[in-house]
Amino acid sequence: PSKRTAVSIGHDASVQTTMLTSSNQLKPCVERSVAFASALTTLIVSEDMCKSQQILVGGYHADTFVLFNLTTQCQVLKFNCGSWKRPHDISFHLSEDNSEIEGRIAVVNNKNERQKQDSAPSTTTPILQAKRISSALQPLTFGERYHGRTVHCASLFEWGGGAWCLSGSEDCSVKLGRITPKASQYKLFQDLASFDSCVRACTSSTGDKSALLTLVGGKLELAMYILEGKGPSVSMITPKKSQEKSTEIDHRMNAVTSIHLGGDVFLVVTGDSRGKITVLKVEEGGSCTVLEESVSGLNSRPILCLDLVVVDPGLVILTAGNTAGVLGVFKIDLTSPSTYKCSLMHSFQPHSMGCNSVSVEYSGENTSKDLTIVTGGDDQALHCSIFKLHNLTVPLATVTVPNASSSALKSVMLSADSDKLYAVGYDQQLKAWEIRRFPGQLRGFTNVTGNADILSLVEAGKERVNVTDVSDGSCLQLRKGSDLVVVVGDGLEVVNISSAVEEEPLERAARALSKATHLLVTAGAGMGKDAGLPTFEDLNSSGNYKSMCDPVTLVEEREEFSSFWEKMGNTYKETKLHAGYEVVGRLAGAVEEAYCYTSNVDGHFRRLDAFAEGKLCEIHGYAGEWRCAAGMGRMEGGGERMGENWKTWHATCPEGCVKQEELLPCGARQCKGCGFVTRPNVLMFNDSDENVLAGIRQDRDRYQQWEAKMEERVCGSGSGSGSGSG
Repeated sequence: PSKRTAVSIGHDASVQTTMLTSSNQLKPCVERSVAFASALTTLIVSEDMCKSQQILVGGYHADTFVLFNLTTQCQVLKFNCGSWKRPHDISFHLSEDNSEIEGRIAVVNNKNERQKQDSAPSTTTPILQAKRISSALQPLTFGERYHGRTVHCASLFEWGGGAWCLSGSEDCSVKLGRITPKASQYKLFQDLASFDSCVRACTSSTGDKSALLTLVGGKLELAMYILEGKGPSVSMITPKKSQEKSTEIDHRMNAVTSIHLGGDVFLVVTGDSRGKITVLKVEEGGSCTVLEESVSGLNSRPILCLDLVVVDPGLVILTAGNTAGVLGVFKIDLTSPSTYKCSLMHSFQPHSMGCNSVSVEYSGENTSKDLTIVTGGDDQALHCSIFKLHNLTVPLATVTVPNASSSALKSVMLSADSDKLYAVGYDQQLKAWEIRRFPGQLRGFTNVTGNADILSLVEAGKERVNVTDVSDGSCLQLRKGSDLVVVVGDGLEVVNISSAVEEEPLERAARALSKATHLLVTAGAGMGKDAGLPTFEDLNSSGNYKSMCDPVTLVEEREEFSSFWEKMGNTYKETKLHAGYEVVGRLAGAVEEAYCYTSNVDGHFRRLDAFAEGKLCEIHGYAGEWRCAAGMGRMEGGGERMGENWKTWHATCPEGCVKQEELLPCGARQCKGCGFVTRPNVLMFNDSDENVLAGIRQDRDRYQQWEAKMEERVCGSGSGSGSGSG
C-alpha cells in the first residue's frame, strides 16, 4: 500500500524508497541514482504509486534546474536559475490524472543598481523574479543521460566501424557511449564501475581484436577495461586500484595515456600528483605488469598531461607536462620484454604556468620524419616544437602563439593529418590551427612568434561550444579531411569538422608543400620575365629573334648570329636572381630530394645549390656555354644537310670536330681543337647538331629515371610524395 511507502532524496543525487513493515519497522527497498544532477531538491510523487508509478525529482546541473521523471527516465523540463547557491524557492505538483505538472519558481537575482548620491557607495538591490511553469508529462527528451557533475576527461576512439567516447566525471561516474558523427549525437552504451573519488583522466587505444580503456583518478585509482566482439562487450581486466594514501596528502593520478604495440600488447603510462610516472604493460588476456615507477625528473611537480607515439618497433617517445609549465621528452626502450626502461632525454619550458595538455605525432617519410609536439597551458599560450629523432635535445624549430586563448587552454589535439590541430579552453572557443612547415615565405601569418621562416601556426577557424567549465577534449579522424571532436566540462558537445571547404589556390599549394618529401620544379619563361629578361614573344616582336634561333643563320650571317648570342649570354649572366628563386631554393632545400625541369636557357637554376649534382634538366640547353659548330651541318645518322648554303659550310667544316664534348665560355668564337666557328650550346629550331642533342638527351634520360623512381614511390609502394610547380 502506498501509504506505507516513503520516498526521499538527498544531495548525493540518490532517491531512496523505504517501506514501513507490518511491525512498523523502516526497510530500505529501492535506491536509485540520478546521474544528471549534483543535488536533488524537489520530489513529486503521484497519489497512487502502485497504479501510475509517477516519481519526479528535481535538481541542479551547473546553473540549470532539471525536472526528471524517474519512472519513464525522461527529462520533463529545464531552465536556468543561476545555480543552486542562489536564494530560491520551487514548488511543483501533479494534476489529479497525473498528466500535467504545474509549478512556480522564485529566484533572487542580484543586480547592481548604482544610486547616484553624494559620495555614496554602490548598493546591491535584490530583485525577486518569479515565473510559472506548466508542462504535460510527455516523453520530452532534451538529451542523453550523462554525468551529473563536471566531466573531467573524454577519449574518442573507433571500434567496429563506429565512433565511441569514454568519459569520467567529478561525480565519480564512468560512462561509455557511442557517437553518431552525422547528427553529432551521443548515446550512452554502458555505465562502468564508479570510482571512490573523482575521475581525473582517461585514454583509449585500439588493437587487432579489442580496445583498451583506461581511467585514473583521485586516491591514485586506476581501472582498465577491454572492449571486444561485435556486440560489443566490456569487461574489467584489472580491478580498480587505490594505492595506499600518503601520510602527507591524498594524492591522485592526473594523467594517463596508452598505445597499442602490436599483437595483444598495450603500453600504458600514468602520471600523478607526486610527479611520478608509471609504465605498465597490458595484454588483452588481462595481465597487467608495472614495469617502472619513478619520479619523472621534472622538478617532482605534479604531472598534468601525457602522450605517447611509436617511432620504431623498439622505441616509444613519451611526452609529459607538469604544473610548472615544463615538458619532458622521454624514450621508452622496448627491446627488453621484461622491462621497458623510461629515460628523460630533454626538458624545456613552453609555458610560464601549468602545461595542461600535450599532443605528439611522428610523421613524414624516411629521413624526413619529424616529431611534432604541441602543448597548451594555463598561460593561454599554444606552443609547437619539431624535433628530429636523432637529436631530441635540441628542437629543429619552435613557435609559440602567446594569446591563443583568452583563458587557460585545457586541451590540444593533433589531427591524424598531422598538419592540423584543435585547441579549446575555458573561453569555450574551439579553434582549428594549421601547422605550416617549410617555408615561412607565404604571407598572411597572424599571432606568430619564433622561427616563422620554417614553422608557423596559423588560425584556420573557430567555433564557440556550449559546454561551460571546459576540462578536456578529444579528436578522432573519421576520414581524410573530416574530424570528430568532443569537448567536455559541464556536459559534452560533439563537433563534426570538415575541411572539405574549397581553399584558395595558394592555400592548397602551401598545404601540399608543407607535407612534401620530394619536389619537382617546372619552370618556363615566366621566371626569366620576372627578372627583367625578355621572352621569345617580346624579342620576336621587336626584331629577327626567330631567325637568330635557327642554325642556318650562323651559315648565312655568321657575325650577326655570334654577336647576338654573345650579348644574350652575357645578359643572362649579369642578371640577378629575383626573390622567386630564393623561395624555390628554400623549398627545394627543405625536402629530401628536389629536381628542376626547365625550358629556360639562362642558366639561372644552376645558381641554386639544391639543383646541383645532376638534379637539373635544361631541356633546351644553356646559352652560357658555347661549343664547336662543326657538327651543326649533320643530320641524325651522320648524313650532311642539303642546300647551297650548306655546301659552302661542308667545304670548310673540319671532320675532326664533328663529334666533341668540350664546352667553351660564352663568346668564344673559335674552337680550341680545330679553330672552326662556335655556337651556343642551345637547342634551336631545325637543329640537328648531335653534340648539342647528346647533352640534352643525357639530361633528359637522367630526369626520366628520377621521375620513374617517384612514380614507383607513389604508385608502387603507396607512400606519397608531394610535388610543386613554379
